[in-house]
Amino acid sequence: MNISEHFNTFFRTLAIRQSNENDLSDFLWAVMEVVPKLKSDFCKYFSFDSSNDEPIEVQREEVISTGRPDFMVKSSKPELIVEVKLNDRDYHFDQYNSAFSGQGVKFGLLTNHRIGKDDYQKASHLGWITSAWEDFLKYISGNSYDEYQSVIDAFLEYAKKVCGVIEMSDIRFDAQSLYSLNVFVNIARKVIQSVDSTVFSCRVYDRQNRAFGETWTGIMYELVPTNEKDKKFWPYFGLVYEKPEIIRLCVALDNDWNRDLADKVRVLKNSADQIEIENYSGGDGVNLFLPGTEFDNFNTIELNEQETKLNEYFLRANQFLIQCLNHNWKNAYRDRNAPHRASLPHHRTYGSVYGDSADQSKVGCE
Repeated sequence: MNISEHFNTFFRTLAIRQSNENDLSDFLWAVMEVVPKLKSDFCKYFSFDSSNDEPIEVQREEVISTGRPDFMVKSSKPELIVEVKLNDRDYHFDQYNSAFSGQGVKFGLLTNHRIGKDDYQKASHLGWITSAWEDFLKYISGNSYDEYQSVIDAFLEYAKKVCGVIEMSDIRFDAQSLYSLNVFVNIARKVIQSVDSTVFSCRVYDRQNRAFGETWTGIMYELVPTNEKDKKFWPYFGLVYEKPEIIRLCVALDNDWNRDLADKVRVLKNSADQIEIENYSGGDGVNLFLPGTEFDNFNTIELNEQETKLNEYFLRANQFLIQCLNHNWKNAYRDRNAPHRASLPHHRTYGSVYGDSADQSKVGCE
């Protein structure tokens, strides 16, 4: 992973906690301050020509007589007001128009939702330019920013995460492929129920509300080390498909249910044999991926061989998890560098890509 990819991951992770309208506006303002061309592109997007000789500045929440607009573009006088909205539908049309009546100020609205018919007609009547965040981000993506491109790319990662914008592709449903997902889940369940190991036992977890979502489908299970039956973990076994051209098989650990084990896996990731270990894109868990070449082969073999391959990888990944637990941590890492002793997390402290109740007592954990 190069520095730009680390930068992008950092901003995607920030989007987990810094995700409201003010956060998004602050990030956009900061990037415009760093990248002069983005400032001029922002103005151009809302039909204000900033190419004259007079310098402009973009201010955040400048106090005016009727409120505090999210963005005010000024030269010698106010030139452009832009309001940012995610879920809030109070657009402030009247209060900002009245404050700048007759001054030739332009107005813009960036939203993450469809504007109602009445509000859209009102905005048009008052001369506001309305836009979806998705369209604005596409506009930025289509421009070039030279030496600042890595800054722009990182901001786009952040904004897309906050606004729920994903990479879109043509929808191509294939009946065989869709049914294959059903077959896969049932085989994954069978593998969990029948795996034979001397170092761990496992069972399908009682509640499966974390086992599927926008970009993943699989099974949650309970993992118990043979030599420490008082310790229990709740990994995921299944597929991840965050990009249209890539499907991956993994065992995964959410931080909030498996913090101690996930930390140990991160420390020992270089010792994993035929397992590719990566953090979740949001940073709140860790994936143990089947190597891509093995999955490519998995897609070409017969069903009975596929079941054998799933069983082999499930066994391989969970044996590595037990290896991480049994590692001699006292001698390898001391004080703050050592992962904490395993403990059952009763309350969620980090958002999960799967998402559901964090209170273990409410979902059947012992």
